[in-house]
Amino acid sequence: MQQAFRTMMRGELPDSLVAALLVRLPTKNLTVAELTSATQVVREFLIPVNAHCAQPPIDLCGTGGDSQGTFNVSTTASFVAAAAGCYVAKHGNRSVSSSCGSADLLEAVGINLALTPPQIALCLEQVGMGFMFTPLHRPALPGLNKVRRELAVRTVFNAMGPLTNPAGAKIQLVGVFSRELVPVMAHTLRALGSERALVVHGEEGLDEISLSGTTFVAELRGGEIREYTLHPHEVGLDTASLDAIRVRSPEHAKAMFMAVLNNEAGPPRDIVLLNSAAALYLAGKVETLAEGVPLAAQTIKTGKALGKYQSLVAYTQSFLR
Repeated sequence: MQQAFRTMMRGELPDSLVAALLVRLPTKNLTVAELTSATQVVREFLIPVNAHCAQPPIDLCGTGGDSQGTFNVSTTASFVAAAAGCYVAKHGNRSVSSSCGSADLLEAVGINLALTPPQIALCLEQVGMGFMFTPLHRPALPGLNKVRRELAVRTVFNAMGPLTNPAGAKIQLVGVFSRELVPVMAHTLRALGSERALVVHGEEGLDEISLSGTTFVAELRGGEIREYTLHPHEVGLDTASLDAIRVRSPEHAKAMFMAVLNNEAGPPRDIVLLNSAAALYLAGKVETLAEGVPLAAQTIKTGKALGKYQSLVAYTQSFLR
């Protein structure tokens, strides 16, 4: 399979064979071996970001495809985590299932996405956060993208996004679009050399830690994988309906992002606290998720998260001058 994937990634596989290969790898029955093998090949073709951070970088990334139409939780939480002392190597793309993908949002709030890998490395080293726009780090394969659109089903590529961080982050909060994918993703991360990870899926279908109810979790730590559930009440947060974090347009997503960074109380801020707490836990800033919530809240309240966003805007815009 790996040789066929290499041929496909070089753009040398006919569309009919690309379709046949992808149909063999639907996400519904994807195995750890298949996801690991496919990811290893795609990683060979990535344009890397070689940053020298004072601490190991972390990534907060979802597969997308959950069809819930929520605002950009992991992107917003990335600024909170960075402001609390983490180095965040965030990567993402334009919208898959929502009104506004991570790249759409960051572009809308003034962040320059058209950076070279050395420039992104400088962002990481100097600001503590960098964003890698997925299409700039993979080969342009219009044939592959065309086949994926025509198939109109989830394939291995839908699960692979969080596994192909160009900065090689080995500490990750990964949201997935199905409960079945939680253990598969965790075991794949271990096989690929990740050091710490939380793979999460909200019971209502969310590819984030949910504020609406139970989240299914697989935690990778010290080479061991432990599965459990998490409820907002366990970390001192109230539940809220998904409707409270859904957005209708990119403008609405931008407004919700800014409201959270400006410490506006409500479900959007609370779900960001929850997911930021997970990032802080993974990075070793706190011992438990419950301890991460007040640290995240303080980081927002003091204006540090807003300041981190403003710093990243200024730094990325400086490359245009």
